[in-house]
Amino acid sequence: MERFNASSGVDENEVRLIMRVKERLKSMVEAVIGYRLIRVFPFGYDFFGEIIDRMPDFDCRCIFDVGTNEGQLVKEYRRRFSDADVYCFEPVKETFRILEEKYGSDAKVYCRNVALGVAKGEARMQVGTESVFNRVIDEQDTRLDQFSDLETVSMVTIEEMRDSIGIDQIDLLKIDTEGCDLDVLKGAIRLVEDQSIRFIYVECGMNPENDLHSPWREVTDFLEGYGYRIFGIYDQQIEWPRKEPHLRRANIAFVSKRTIEGCSREE
Repeated sequence: MERFNASSGVDENEVRLIMRVKERLKSMVEAVIGYRLIRVFPFGYDFFGEIIDRMPDFDCRCIFDVGTNEGQLVKEYRRRFSDADVYCFEPVKETFRILEEKYGSDAKVYCRNVALGVAKGEARMQVGTESVFNRVIDEQDTRLDQFSDLETVSMVTIEEMRDSIGIDQIDLLKIDTEGCDLDVLKGAIRLVEDQSIRFIYVECGMNPENDLHSPWREVTDFLEGYGYRIFGIYDQQIEWPRKEPHLRRANIAFVSKRTIEGCSREE
């Protein structure tokens, strides 16, 4: 006997038949094109969109982008969080010139030619042909005299920059400093302690043999100790230099417990 839902006027057997046909058609299309079809992207694909979707009460007014490079993410900040002031920090002179050329006329974007780290002073950066690989060199590195194309840059901490700008809270902190990310966080220790930074998006090494990125365990232990929780893991990259299948690095997003408690998710 066929089942009929009187309240909705829907024949449940017909619905099941339609669903089976749709699944069959989907499987056939996937077999032809060689890709899986999904209705929604899996969590861990779109960091900014997932903030908006999962935490609709989150009001983003201040973004710090540490290691902005040429501003690859600035356009996305402006699109997703149009009311936010975006502070961009890029220490290498030529890369900063390109960044300022792109966004210097935007009234909501503030470009600073400075590095952010664990303490105020100067640092030396290795400047490569690809700007995304520019990185601060450890002064204790015994190979220092072997590095070419070094540039001396000014360095301050996030706390000092926050105080000079005169803001109380950083809503989103993105860090991509090719291995100095944990030092940048330690230079914001007071803000981390009182959770004045709401979201933190940081590049981490996922492989213990990768010595070019801050180890994810150290970053996670540091932030979880001050009440942060992992929001999502993004941009996972395999160990391509060695052509091995395990993870080399990823961007990990953290959210403060205070932010979690203050934002709800609409159903």
